[in-house]
Amino acid sequence: MDDTLKSVTAGLVSLVVIHGILEFKAHRVALNELHIAFPHHKETDARVREVQPLGLFSNRIRLIDLTASQVETAGIPLYQSPGGGLTGNIGHLRLHMLNSTFAGLSVSRFDADIPDVKYDVGTLVFRDRILIRGAGVGNGTVTVSEADLVGFAARKLMGLVDNCTITIINGEIRIEGVSAVSSTKSILVAQGKLTVRDGRSIQVEQLTASMDGKPIARPLVNLLANRLNPVLDTDADLHLADFIHLTDVRTLPGAVRIEGTLTIPVKPRKQKPAVRAPLRVESAEPKTQEDLPDQ
Repeated sequence: MDDTLKSVTAGLVSLVVIHGILEFKAHRVALNELHIAFPHHKETDARVREVQPLGLFSNRIRLIDLTASQVETAGIPLYQSPGGGLTGNIGHLRLHMLNSTFAGLSVSRFDADIPDVKYDVGTLVFRDRILIRGAGVGNGTVTVSEADLVGFAARKLMGLVDNCTITIINGEIRIEGVSAVSSTKSILVAQGKLTVRDGRSIQVEQLTASMDGKPIARPLVNLLANRLNPVLDTDADLHLADFIHLTDVRTLPGAVRIEGTLTIPVKPRKQKPAVRAPLRVESAEPKTQEDLPDQ
């Protein structure tokens, strides 16, 4: 009986030790993936939580939570590669990026929560990498400080509005300045509503404008709108169009937050270079009498 108890105890201790090694490995690999995806950063952190006691033995992870700060990136280099083989499950993959720069635009905070992520077990165990095989649809937010967004919008109005002041309150944007297209240096005031357009951009709609207190002609209003819109584009300004589909925009104290659904896009396949037919070079030698057409 004592020998049996000792064997069971030894077996349990071995399982706990092996599981601890697996958990440490999963944490190390997750942190390594963060460093590979965002090599230009200041601080990073990773948390791994299993789905149940000894859950890593069943290749099930409840949560991987990744945080990085002061990242400089052109987008989110995260893709899924559908394929065969043994897969495990990550209940939630969460990514938080603080005080970072996306494609040159300052972003106070980016948060993503992606459920039901499938990963390739063999790649994790033997190559110390996370290869994503599939993912569900989650939620994401991009928070931009009001000062950064205002500065971004003001640059679009250069040459049209001088001494431009922009404020964003309760979902509306208000523009005040001196008209650069008027010879009398009239005071221009414009106001419109921030809305989501086509799931990929923030636009100003229902724009109205006045000059020295008098409504201005529609062509000038359209000129303002065309210059200002889109205020923010997830593709051109953030390089996130394949990652997030916008659903709402909210104004917060000192910030604007855009919300949307997101998932991990499928990694694009490399295009094979087109095979060109060899150029046919005509002989430069003079034609013989036989080759000349009949007169």
